[in-house]
Amino acid sequence: MQKGIARAFALAAGLAMVMGLDHAQAQTVTLKLGTFTGPQHPVTRIFQETAGLAAKATDGRVAVQVFDSGTLGTGPGTLDAVQKGSMDLGYYVLTYASLKRLPFLVVGGLPYLYKDGNAYRNAWTKDDFLISRSNQHLVERGYDNVFFAAPFFSGFARIGFRTAEPKEPADLKGLKIRGTGTYNEVVESYGAVVVTIGTPEVYGALEHGLIDGAIGLGTNWTNWKWMEQAKYLLDVPIAPVGGVLAINKAAWSKISPADQKALQDYIKAVETGLNDYFLKLDSEEKQLIAKKMKTYTPTEAEAEKWRKPKDKVEKAWIAAVGSQDALRALEVINRYNNAP
Repeated sequence: MQKGIARAFALAAGLAMVMGLDHAQAQTVTLKLGTFTGPQHPVTRIFQETAGLAAKATDGRVAVQVFDSGTLGTGPGTLDAVQKGSMDLGYYVLTYASLKRLPFLVVGGLPYLYKDGNAYRNAWTKDDFLISRSNQHLVERGYDNVFFAAPFFSGFARIGFRTAEPKEPADLKGLKIRGTGTYNEVVESYGAVVVTIGTPEVYGALEHGLIDGAIGLGTNWTNWKWMEQAKYLLDVPIAPVGGVLAINKAAWSKISPADQKALQDYIKAVETGLNDYFLKLDSEEKQLIAKKMKTYTPTEAEAEKWRKPKDKVEKAWIAAVGSQDALRALEVINRYNNAP
């Protein structure tokens, strides 16, 4: 078990003892887990499949109940929902973070920073710094009732196009591209116009020509069927999408220290299951998309042009975070980028 999660557990347990809470449990403590994904989405299914491990690990004293489709709160609103206790556990995507509100967390989705999915997974799970500093950052930014566990990679975002087949950034000039979060500055740097709409609206916007393209994960192109309305995919892994399990400290403090420790098996199963699934899926979905869309893989010289926004975005992030934390984070990531 990684040090960061263990430290977060210890912090929560210590908080409970300081407050003098009675951990004797006559009844089962049920933790409400909220996710914005639909009932058939891979994230939802893995949460459902692993939920029983919580009860098993604690001999029935703790149960996890999964609420999908945004029942307990939206994706961008997950941290607020966990902070307030509407969710005891919540699926939070790091690309929802902004430089203004939660700058350190933006490291989970910086463009062109991570070599591949394995490098992302290892940087977040094998080293203590990224997850522990993220938890400190939450407190600093007012989310003092939340901590993160189970970080996982869920894919790289790529751009697909309705009718055009761009081969270099200049080909995007004037095109209307659906973007979000850290992707927007990259899309704008290519001369495209960013259109901000929700994921469910992208299919119709492509179908009716309201947008010329969209940026999204493999699951966006397959599960949301965007690939039915777009002809071309640019095989440039622009930025990773990473997720975490956000945990409400007050809910966690109601669980005995012994059961908190036992629940590490459940947390680890969530982390491993999601990482293993998405690393495999990232490859498989490219093959599935290729059956519906023409995929263009740039030459190395062309790829360098696509990666040009990296330095500007990274510098802005360092300025927002502070050089000490930012450079330490980059050192961790680059170590795993360079690992065999």
